[in-house]
Amino acid sequence: MAGNRQLYEYCATHGVPCSRLGKLLVAPGRHQADALDALAAKAVANGVGDLQPLTPGQVAKLEPHVRAQGGGFLSPSSGVLDVQRLMASFAADAVPTGRATLLKNAPVVAGELHHASWRLNCEDASLRFGPDVAFVDKLTYDGVDVDALVPAFTAAIRDYFPALPSGALKYAYAGVRPKLAGPGQPAADFRLMNHAGVPGLLALYGIESPGLTACMALADAVVARLQTS
Repeated sequence: MAGNRQLYEYCATHGVPCSRLGKLLVAPGRHQADALDALAAKAVANGVGDLQPLTPGQVAKLEPHVRAQGGGFLSPSSGVLDVQRLMASFAADAVPTGRATLLKNAPVVAGELHHASWRLNCEDASLRFGPDVAFVDKLTYDGVDVDALVPAFTAAIRDYFPALPSGALKYAYAGVRPKLAGPGQPAADFRLMNHAGVPGLLALYGIESPGLTACMALADAVVARLQTS
């Protein structure tokens, strides 16, 4: 939750477009109500203090096309922002200091520590669904048959949004990211790790959602860790 507050404050003071649209978390079926309650309890344990429980009728008043037979929660502080503008603003803050370098289209393939420094070799729509996830065993974008995933993806959406028309989905973008948990395993938390014998190196693993929301809080944690290592 700290990252949520920091990000809104940064956007407000740096002209990054953002909007607190709110978010609905729903249980499409009554049998999913316990899982939804567990998710809400985890959110509260992590400092989210503004969740509002909703009955199926209250959900229907907010979003008539959403099915929530097991009820739901409203997260009023959730929102969206312009990620490209945010990254550009971060770069504008950091690069002129001379203490950071921005590298684009430059995969890191190796690194060397030289004294105190490092050298690295290195269309719009009214609705968006996703992301979907498929495990791959190599760094490629053609290892997943996306057409074969559409029926199951469509069925999952219609579980809570029955009004989805047939053939309405269009592909957006794809990416490859490392994961700490494998197929069938529960989601893993973020991991920040120092590497013995390599001063100044702190690796961040498993930074999935809500990694963007938490990006500034993560940055604070990285600085604190580096200052004490």
